[in-house]
Amino acid sequence: MIMKAYINEIFTSIQGEGSLVGLPFIFVRFAECNLRCPYCDTKFSWERSEFCYFGEEQLENPISIDKFIEIISSLPFNYLSFTGGEPLLNSEFIEEAIEKIDKKIFIETNGTLYEKLSSKLLDRVSFWSMDIKLPSLIKEDLFDTHINFINNLKKMKGELIIKAIFSTETEEEELFKVYKIATDFYKVNERVKLIFQPFTQNGEIKLSKKQLDIIYLIMKSQNFEIRLIPQIHKILSLP
Repeated sequence: MIMKAYINEIFTSIQGEGSLVGLPFIFVRFAECNLRCPYCDTKFSWERSEFCYFGEEQLENPISIDKFIEIISSLPFNYLSFTGGEPLLNSEFIEEAIEKIDKKIFIETNGTLYEKLSSKLLDRVSFWSMDIKLPSLIKEDLFDTHINFINNLKKMKGELIIKAIFSTETEEEELFKVYKIATDFYKVNERVKLIFQPFTQNGEIKLSKKQLDIIYLIMKSQNFEIRLIPQIHKILSLP
């Protein structure tokens, strides 16, 4: 049986989030997501689409693994980001694809589908960019789910980038809880970075002076890399 997946779009651009911000990337945006975050800027990816958009082409979905590898192999850049939607809903497709693609693999995930973390992915993925969804933004507490996900990454061979998007409504306790989660992981695997990412809306960075002071306080007590980086893709109007 030929492996296939529903993909909304395949494109190249500049990475606008996280510790690899500013680098050129190939982006693969899978269709469908198991969450419905109110601040999501790609809500069109929540559902399957009839076509996958690749430059000027409209490719009929679902895309076969052979066609996918052909497309990715034709593109420049060494970094390949699987995003969504939620890419781990297509974990088996990704597993097969990355065996035949010579790129640095970057998975951008909402950190909830820990049952999808296979040994193949843990061995091959270079960067895991995992969002911690804060209750102040999504009105739901997923901290325990995120902790389960992170615990299943302990034997990864790549690097974990924990990313926490926050707004002016985010409480101090939430920021410190994110820091504790990252610190606990660092104790068992030092290949981790923590990114605090203030929400950006209409080009305006939503960050209070108090939050800036709290994050700086956290940084001063750090044993690993912690950064404060706004959503650059929104500021630069990147796709």
